This record gives sequence, C-alpha cells and structure tokens, in this order.
Amino acid sequence: MSGLIPVRQLLDGDGIEWRRCLEGTGIAPADLDRDGLTVTLRQEERLFGNLLALTGDPAIGLRLGRQYSPQRYGLFGYAMLSAPTLRHALVIATRFGEDLTFTWLRLGLDIGGRDVVFSFGDRVPLQGAVRDFFYDRDTLAVKVALDELLGEPVPITRVVLPHDGHGLASRYRRAFGCPVEFNGALASSLTFPTRLLERHLPFRDAATSERLQAQCQALLARFRQRGDLASEVRELIVGQPGYFPSVEVVAKRLSMSIRTLRQRLAEEGTGYQKILDQVRHGLACEYLENTQLPVQEIARLVGFDEPGNFTHAFKRWAGLTPTAYRAARIS
Repeated sequence: MSGLIPVRQLLDGDGIEWRRCLEGTGIAPADLDRDGLTVTLRQEERLFGNLLALTGDPAIGLRLGRQYSPQRYGLFGYAMLSAPTLRHALVIATRFGEDLTFTWLRLGLDIGGRDVVFSFGDRVPLQGAVRDFFYDRDTLAVKVALDELLGEPVPITRVVLPHDGHGLASRYRRAFGCPVEFNGALASSLTFPTRLLERHLPFRDAATSERLQAQCQALLARFRQRGDLASEVRELIVGQPGYFPSVEVVAKRLSMSIRTLRQRLAEEGTGYQKILDQVRHGLACEYLENTQLPVQEIARLVGFDEPGNFTHAFKRWAGLTPTAYRAARIS
C-alpha cells in the first residue's frame, strides 16, 4: 500500500481530504494503515479518476512521479541502488519492474549505439485521463530513478508521451528537462546517452545487489505460484455496485471449489468474509460521510437486510455506531 503514500502526502499538502479520493473504491480510510492491503486496477482507476477531478490538474501525474524514488520499491529499489553500474541497474529494472513496482504498464529497454530508450506500453486495458495519468507518473518516475541511481541529473534527450499534452507543453519540458513530443504511437519513451550505462553507481555493492535480486526472485516466484487471489475476489465484489456475491458465486466465477478458494485466501492471510467486510466498510464510510441517506438505506446499499445487523457490523469495523460515526465526521 506504500504506493499510495505519495498520493496521500500530495492531497494533505493541497488541503484536500484524503477520504474524498477513496469515494467509490470500496477502500476505507482506516485500511490505508493496514499492512498487506492490495488494490485492484479498477480501484486505482477510480481513485486516480477522483484525484484528477478533485485537483482539476490533468498533469498531476508529473507531481506524483517526482515522489517515486527507488527506495519506495523496497527490495527491488535497493537492488538497483546497490548495482555496480547503471547498465546493471536497468537490467534489474526490466527483470522485476513490472511485478514489483506500482506500474500497470509494460516496460521496455532498447540499447542502441548512441542512445538508450526506456519505454512504456499498455499491459492492461486503460483509457482516457487515467491512462494519461499513469503514463505521466511512471515516465517521470523513471527520470527520478535515473537521477538518484547516478547521484546527479541525467541528461534526457527525448521524451515521447501518448497524449496531447493538455496544453501544458512548457510544464512537461520543465519536468523532464527537455522538449516533449506528444501523441506518440501507443507508448511513452525516455531517451538518454548510451555512454552513461557504464557509469559506476555511488551506492554500488555487487554482493548486496546480488543478494537482494535473489530475494526479489524468491518473492516473484511466490507471487506467480499463488497469484493475488484476494485482489481478484475484491475486484469481483467491487465490480458490481449494490450486489455482493456469495462465496459460492465467487468460487464458481474463479473456476474453483469453495474449499480451494478458502484455502488459497487463507494462504494469503485473509478470507472471503474479511474481504467482503473491508469493501462494505469502505462503502458505508463513503455513504455516511458524503450523503444524507438514512442509515436504513445505507444498510441496504451495503448488503444488509436488517439495519440492526448493519449497526452491529459497523461498530465492529469502526468502533462506533453508524450514527455516531457520521456525527463525528460532520462535527
């Protein structure tokens, strides 16, 4: 969940309530402090769509991209920082970057005689302003990473982005330190001189880098073996507003038995009811804070036939009754 910390910091700095960014995501504000929370693509699309609407800034991805230093990527980031040369670090980036960072984009690396081109392309279906946001954020995050890896600004010679620039060409030029070409064919790219590849990194430690890469590989193997079933379950629940499928329905949609579903979720440290409660809690908080709907109606919207059962469940989630929670947020 640390991938959302920069978003929270940005909103706090702009005086925007963080919970407004969570509207419609099924994520409760309290979830943000919980270790191991996974976020689906659909939730991120809603969250960043809210962010774009709240700030009115179509290029806000640039502001966020500046915040994604290599250290934010944990083992993967430190494996790059301790690599012997920039070339080694970029090999690590392409090996693990798609799986161990926050990007939803496909990574590419093309090393030519004079230039290195680091590129992004669509890996999952993305559209509109949120797609532009991801490309802005992640392309600038590469520039930030290159600067930190070398310990000095990297001379970027060319940047291509797959949108029209929102009439903000000068802002993009300042962010990347070079002219930016817009409306690129389906992808973004960032170009810098090949001669930089053999530069020694200031924090190089080959043994440490190798050890961290081994840990990244082990982590990736676990991901690929088990997958992130909790995210798939959460996406199935969030994907149909007002409808909360039973564990039997979810198991059938995932083509597995109920027993297998429960076992695999337990291996990930969660369970179907726990995921369902997290989604219901997030939606209930949103309705209580941002609407004047009566508690009885909110109970129905989050899947409770009896308001009393909803009140009991909400008190277990939040430590307050729905009425007390709403009063505390309004006061």
